[in-house]
Amino acid sequence: MSKALLTEIGSKNAFVLDGKASIGSGHDDDIVLTGEGIVPHHVALISIGDRWYVSDLRSGDTIGIDNCLTTPDGKLELQDNCTLTLGKVQLRFTTDQAQVAQALKARDAQTKLREQKTVSPAEAAPEKTGCKTPRKSRNIAIAAGACLLLLVIALVAINGSKSGDVRRLEKEIDQIGEVSPASEAQIDQLMDDFNQLSDSERAQVENADALAEAEAQLRAMQEAGQFDRGVEALGAVSLDSAEDISALRARYDAMDDLARSYVTAEGKLSQAEAELQNMATAELDRQILALGDVNLDSKESLDALRAAYDEADPAVQKLVSNLSVLEEAEATWRKLKESHDFDEIERLYKAREWENAISASLAYLEEYAFSDRRTDVETIVIDAHINYSKDLERQKKFEEAVKLLQSAKDLALPSDNGKTQNAIDALQSTLKKMWPATGSVLKGYGCTGGYCKFIVNNGNSDVVIKLQNRDDPDNKTVYFYVRANETATINMKNGEYYFKIAAGDVWYGLDEFFGEDTTYYKVNAILDFAISYSGNYVTYHILTVSVDKAVAASTVIDKSSF
Repeated sequence: MSKALLTEIGSKNAFVLDGKASIGSGHDDDIVLTGEGIVPHHVALISIGDRWYVSDLRSGDTIGIDNCLTTPDGKLELQDNCTLTLGKVQLRFTTDQAQVAQALKARDAQTKLREQKTVSPAEAAPEKTGCKTPRKSRNIAIAAGACLLLLVIALVAINGSKSGDVRRLEKEIDQIGEVSPASEAQIDQLMDDFNQLSDSERAQVENADALAEAEAQLRAMQEAGQFDRGVEALGAVSLDSAEDISALRARYDAMDDLARSYVTAEGKLSQAEAELQNMATAELDRQILALGDVNLDSKESLDALRAAYDEADPAVQKLVSNLSVLEEAEATWRKLKESHDFDEIERLYKAREWENAISASLAYLEEYAFSDRRTDVETIVIDAHINYSKDLERQKKFEEAVKLLQSAKDLALPSDNGKTQNAIDALQSTLKKMWPATGSVLKGYGCTGGYCKFIVNNGNSDVVIKLQNRDDPDNKTVYFYVRANETATINMKNGEYYFKIAAGDVWYGLDEFFGEDTTYYKVNAILDFAISYSGNYVTYHILTVSVDKAVAASTVIDKSSF
């Protein structure tokens, strides 16, 4: 049985513990503490083997515990370096034997020092003993009688400090003998008798630790017996035994060393676990082989098998021999699903179901981000729309498809080698071929045969130029198209014209121009096309304009003012 040490935090007081000790403010406590909140027989500390436990002697005061452990039988076990708080006093508990030895050494030194200070040389003389009085001559018989009287008084005092209940309980504890399951009634009765004692009486029971140890042995035997009976109740092992076997293993793992020492059926449990693993492995292998040919409807079965494998014990997973068969089946299903999805997209495009086709193509790209066939969707979009490029309504759908497919840029991962972006660029390039050519007159009157030339140098955006004659707007208004970074030359009738510009990137036709992204401008200056004569010949008036400079000298307007 090892000693322990209690150190009062904030002071130099240290107390060495050996076996058991009562703590409180009572004069008969083994460790006497003073301070606010400390009462007589506050708590008791008891050691069983190398373990120490704390017991509240029902003082009614709260005991503060930090870093302690509640054992399965409800006892509060003190852990090394835990803190015990009584009232406003804090005690640090340790089983470090080096610290204990140091405290004992310090205590012995202090005791010796006190003796040297309090005992005079005369009193320390060898001939001065308990009952002799060398300073006065006395009758030897009287001295002997006095000594005998003192001895009797001491014995009465010692025996009189214990009640009859305490002495009876100590005697019955000594009679416990070897603990067995049959000792339950005896030990339970002794524990009830112990708990019926007062606080001071419980502190006087010298063999209380033997009772506590006997109870611990009994509870360990009972716990082990319940476990053994549970293992025996398993019977023949089957796949349905999995839950019971797992519960028994968890119960065994939760036991302390004392309870495990009484277990006899742990080996049988291990054998049952091995049988269950073999059965579970064989069943998984059987189910995998039972898959047969994989088709699109195999998804549910594959998912169930994968879940069964992932949830299996690691030991079972290592024993499964048909895992590669399951993995090949999953790969086959993914290829079938990919092909089916691609065929569905193609069918939608051929049926001209544009909205569904666009949504399906984006879903396809997202699901198969690493597929070599991902750009085939964009190819279908291009081929399908080229055939209907002259239909403005279909062209509008085409533009919507471009915008949606541009969102697939996020899928253009490094491993994609730029395939998605290349397909989008090709799609936009194809679209450009369908847009009006530079210089194309989209709508206008009185432009052919004009004697003036209007030259437009464009910037980075496609534009529609609108020139509207100030004096004859109904008959002399023209719309013409200029592509980005190109130059257009238009023949104009003479006169003064309002100059307006619509700019954007994606062409939707005259009704919507460049869609919601169109910017409309009205140039502040009025264009004047004049005709001059040189003899009998007409001299053309040539006016060259830069769109960027015209925009800089413009006012932004809305579509209704265009």
